Amino acid sequence: MREDRNILELVSRALNEVNAAIGSVVGPEAAFASLVTLEGLYQDVYEKMQRAYYFVSDEWERIEKNSARLYELSMFMNDYDAFRRNVIMFDDWRIDNQSYSGDCDVAMDLMLLVGEWDRRFSYVFNFIRKDNDEVGGMPCLKGLASRLSGFMYGYDDEVLSRAILHKDFPALKGTWTGRKNEATYFGKHFHLSCEEMNMLFAFAGKDRRSMKLHYTRNDDDKIISSDRIAMILSDYRI
Repeated sequence: MREDRNILELVSRALNEVNAAIGSVVGPEAAFASLVTLEGLYQDVYEKMQRAYYFVSDEWERIEKNSARLYELSMFMNDYDAFRRNVIMFDDWRIDNQSYSGDCDVAMDLMLLVGEWDRRFSYVFNFIRKDNDEVGGMPCLKGLASRLSGFMYGYDDEVLSRAILHKDFPALKGTWTGRKNEATYFGKHFHLSCEEMNMLFAFAGKDRRSMKLHYTRNDDDKIISSDRIAMILSDYRI
């Protein structure tokens, strides 16, 4: 059994290798060779995540009743969350550095991988996060929806919390009615990628046509701490 459980440690090490390679790509001395390294690591990470998924699925009834095994799984979840944040940062870097990154298929492949594993592991992550909620381990977003009524509509606190904390995006989008740079500020404040903000909200252009938010084009550089959106969000941290 212990040999099987080692797969979580193997996956964590593989995720950390990807994190290091991403750091080399997006760091101050960006190295094209690191893109090649990432492409080589992608398949290995995918295969190890598959093994981890089947292990957790097979053992779940025993894991959820055993605090020691839940702790091991929560450590794995922390490593996955760090990996997830790095992949989102990498994809944002790809969007902002098209001349250097080109198509950068590996960034898009990693985003697809994260989307797939977010869905497949959602029942596990939600169980652990719910357990943390009960002991005060997760932030509270109570009242956020009503306080943002001048910026968006279509969501209550529960739906916003699921999307922001657990990346559980609803099938029907809410609508962002504030300025686009305020949407960028909101997204970055809650560590949401630009792609995730477009999954969460519909945005309208000047002619009322649907349009996508772009963090670079709709930058939040001019938003200051006394702006209403900044003052509201200062009460909510994750």
